[in-house]
Amino acid sequence: MYAVVSPRDDEPDLILRVSFPNWAAMDRGPDYFEELMKNTFGGMDEAREAGIERGELRTLGSEMMLREIKFID
Repeated sequence: MYAVVSPRDDEPDLILRVSFPNWAAMDRGPDYFEELMKNTFGGMDEAREAGIERGELRTLGSEMMLREIKFID
């Protein structure tokens, strides 16, 4: 869990992080992502182009400084 050092209005003051002990069990091969890109964008080239176009529209809204909270039993 993280605490936001100086939260602003309408922003969270606590953030819960979920960690998985074995990320490898959640890995999917490149074939899965190729199929996902094909179904979503029409292919990898189209997905790459959409990412570039989206980047031109993106504006960084804010930054947060977090402090990790550890609970002691």
